[in-house]
Amino acid sequence: MKRSIRYVLSEHESACLAKACADERLHAANSEDQQAVVNACQAIVQSVEHEASGLVAVIRSLRELRTSPGLVVLEGLPTVEDSRRLIILLGSVLGNLLKYPNEGDYVIAIKEKQTKPGERPSFQNAREFYFHTDLSYTENPPRYLMMHAVVNKPGEGGISLFADIDRVAKNLSPLDINELQKPQFLFPAPPHYKGGGTVKLPILTQDELSGVWRLRFRRDNLRAETRPGVDAVVQLVRAINECAEEVMLVSGSMVMLDNQSFLHGRTAFAGSGEATHEPRHLNRAYASC
Repeated sequence: MKRSIRYVLSEHESACLAKACADERLHAANSEDQQAVVNACQAIVQSVEHEASGLVAVIRSLRELRTSPGLVVLEGLPTVEDSRRLIILLGSVLGNLLKYPNEGDYVIAIKEKQTKPGERPSFQNAREFYFHTDLSYTENPPRYLMMHAVVNKPGEGGISLFADIDRVAKNLSPLDINELQKPQFLFPAPPHYKGGGTVKLPILTQDELSGVWRLRFRRDNLRAETRPGVDAVVQLVRAINECAEEVMLVSGSMVMLDNQSFLHGRTAFAGSGEATHEPRHLNRAYASC
C-alpha cells in the first residue's frame, strides 16, 4: 500500500503493553463500566510512552495531516485478560476515545449474530461487507478507527480490505470528482443505529490548504439525487475495487486507520456454525485527535 505501515512489536513492547493492561488501576475499575476503564487507561498511558517510544511514534504518525501513513497494522500484540483494555490503551495513545451512544459503547465486539433475510451487511453478520467508512450516516464520523483481531483464523475468510482515497481519486475523472463533491448523497442509518435517520452530504471533500482528500462512503442503501451522481458512484466503486488491498488481520494484530481517508471492508467469513475454531471476534473503537 502507498500510505501504510506494518509494525511488529518487539518482545519488550509486547511485555510493556501486557504489564500496563494488568495495572492495578485497571483491576480496580469496574470492567462493565467502560468509562471507568477509559479513565484508568488514560492514567496509564504515560508509562507506555516511556517504555515503548517507538511504538508510540508509529501510532501517533497517524495524526499528521500531510504526511500521515493513513493506516497502521500492528502485529505481535500480547494476549491479555480483558482484550478491551488493549484497544482502549492504544486508542488513548493515539488520541481521545470516542463513544457514539446510538452505536454502542467505547468498545464494540464485532461478532456474528443470526442473520435475517434481506439484512444489510454489517459487523453483526458474516456476509461480505463492502468498502465503507464507519458512521458515514452521522454528521461527524470519527477521525480514527481501530480494530483488534482477538480471534481471526486464516482459512476461514474474514480477510480485511483497504483502499486509499488518494489512489482512488487519481482513477476518477474530473467530472466524477466534481459530482462526488456535491451535497447530493443520502446516507441512511442501518437498523442497529438507534438514532436512525438520514444525512445528505457530499462523498468527497478536499482540504483547501493541504489538498488532502476526505470522504464518507457506504455503498449499501446509498442514494444520489441526480443521474450524474449515480454514475459518479458507479465509477467510484470501480476505482475503489481497482485500488483494493487485502490484509489478513490474524489473531493478535490490530489495524489503526484514518477513517476519513481510508475505506475498509472484508470478505465473508465462516459463521459460528461453520467455523472449525473459536468464532471470529474483533474489537472496534474510535478516536479523535
